[in-house]
Amino acid sequence: MDLAFDAAQRLDMEAFRDFDRAGWHDLHAEDAVSILPNGAVLAGRDAILGALAAHFDERRARWSWTELARRVQPETVGHVVYETFYEVPGVGVRQRSLTGVTYAFSAGRWLVVADQSTALP
Repeated sequence: MDLAFDAAQRLDMEAFRDFDRAGWHDLHAEDAVSILPNGAVLAGRDAILGALAAHFDERRARWSWTELARRVQPETVGHVVYETFYEVPGVGVRQRSLTGVTYAFSAGRWLVVADQSTALP
């Protein structure tokens, strides 16, 4: 078991849930890539954060996740698959997704390097 990996992946999910922009930023590699459920590809931590700005600014969404699977090579790479649910009450946004997040161990810590979400019915 890799306790540092466990902490990093938990902090990643919690930073998004808790609208912690700085914490989320700190957990992502500068050259991270994100594929959104609509197929949009965002390259670079700042581009991803820009696309998610409303989430952090408005602080209205509810975010939850259930871990479905994980594979970790200690101090190398890890991947976690989650079932996620994102809802913004009052505006009709409800999205259930299958989300895969890849982490890489770099300079003594785990960072998100890629994530991909697929919308589920």
